Amino acid sequence: MTPPTTEQRILDAATRRLRAVGARKLRVTDVAEELGMSHANVYRFFPSRQALVEEVSRRWLRETEGELNRIPTGPGSAATKLRAFALGLHGLKREKVLADRDVFERNAMAAEASPEALGEHLEALTALLRRILLDGMHRGEFDAEGIPLPEPPAPPAIGCPADPSAVEFEEVVTAVESAILRFRHPIFVLQDADRGVDTVPILERLLDLLVEGLSRGLFTPRE
Repeated sequence: MTPPTTEQRILDAATRRLRAVGARKLRVTDVAEELGMSHANVYRFFPSRQALVEEVSRRWLRETEGELNRIPTGPGSAATKLRAFALGLHGLKREKVLADRDVFERNAMAAEASPEALGEHLEALTALLRRILLDGMHRGEFDAEGIPLPEPPAPPAIGCPADPSAVEFEEVVTAVESAILRFRHPIFVLQDADRGVDTVPILERLLDLLVEGLSRGLFTPRE
């Protein structure tokens, strides 16, 4: 096994500190002390405390993305992939809450305080959803009447970047994304866990409606 690099050791130590005290109380000097190095050495790899928090948050958020990356280009219909994506994302967030609420809250707060990392994460998730919807429309599984479609990305791309010229299609993506927002947003996931709400059947019913609407063209532009 390849030994961790200095940068990885710093990130591991910072992750432990963040989980123990939260992002606001994370200090570079504490990370350096745990590793037996000077804080100046930490700054060689991360120019500021905020940069360190950003990278810790980015790594935590990527854990969620990694579980979902195989869905858009995997087997199954677009409807199956949409269900797998939404239920998988919700399940990952809920699993993290139930495993250790304090750790989840601290990581979520750190992510909220790291706008660049959070923005990258949200766009990565949107790109996966966009790819699922685009493939479904190109294959005729979802009705795309009146919606000019961009071309799917070439392999080995997984997600699909936004196309500013595909306004109508982006409106569909935004509508579906907004519909499932409460099932992946940390605040709502925490609230539902506290209330003991079984959110999976609710999300499944919502997905039934979304798939039906996409298949029947209910998301297509109105005159």
